[in-house]
Amino acid sequence: MSVTKIRKTSSWTLLAVSLISLLVLGIYYFGGVVDPAAEMVEPVYTSLLLNWIYAIFAATLVALAVFALWDIASLVQHDPKSAIMPLGILVVSAAILIISYSMGDGTVLNLVGYDGVHNTDFWLKLTDMWLFTTYILIALILVSLSYFSIKKVLSR
Repeated sequence: MSVTKIRKTSSWTLLAVSLISLLVLGIYYFGGVVDPAAEMVEPVYTSLLLNWIYAIFAATLVALAVFALWDIASLVQHDPKSAIMPLGILVVSAAILIISYSMGDGTVLNLVGYDGVHNTDFWLKLTDMWLFTTYILIALILVSLSYFSIKKVLSR
């Protein structure tokens, strides 16, 4: 596959996911509320928003695993020693997800008027897993940006 075809495919994928996300957010915010007189109003389409978020996260995990394994397989064929680093990154990614899932709190929330299927131990821990993983990745990005910025300044 050529670079141009890959770039077009990724651009179209980003555009499609962005448009669907905007549509889902529009439906969520402007779709009304269950009980306008309630103390804490709950949007009607909360389940739609949660399902879309979970679908995006699942697609991200599948893409990570498929492309990482593809990269590792091609590296093993050409230079087995160079396949250690991507394999290590895949293992660390899986460890972060497993550890952050086990750290999640599965206590069922008392949400007045919400009868959705996402207020269970599994989904609550999964939501916490994504939040913790996001925090960890943001921290790693900030640390790496700081490290490489300092390294660049010191190498002058």
